[in-house]
Amino acid sequence: MGNGVREGAVEFQRDVEPLPARIPAEDNQEKKKVLNSLMSGALAGAVAKTAVAPLDRTKIMFQVSSKRFSAKEAYRLIYHTYLNEGFWSLWRGNSATMVRVIPYAAIQFCAHEEYKQILGNYYGFQGK
Repeated sequence: MGNGVREGAVEFQRDVEPLPARIPAEDNQEKKKVLNSLMSGALAGAVAKTAVAPLDRTKIMFQVSSKRFSAKEAYRLIYHTYLNEGFWSLWRGNSATMVRVIPYAAIQFCAHEEYKQILGNYYGFQGK
């Protein structure tokens, strides 16, 4: 017929092997590895950004002011902010940064680990 449908018996290839069944324990182990990688990336990103938050705040304060940047002026700004607004004011705005950084760092680190393993297996390297 002209409708593109073949009529008759259907033949299957016989030399194709079925995929091996995945063991549930391997799935759980893989899930734990991915979750561990996500949590590690999130924690690393949060710690790194929190450590440099005072410097980042200083940079932003220079960007919105008319003062010219120098290391001496940056030190003065940090010191005067500490005296006038308190120690914790140097981390003001850090929570908004964490909302952005934590998911980004988690996904980036997890993807790096997964790609390292996949490409390592493909090219014959130890992807561990």
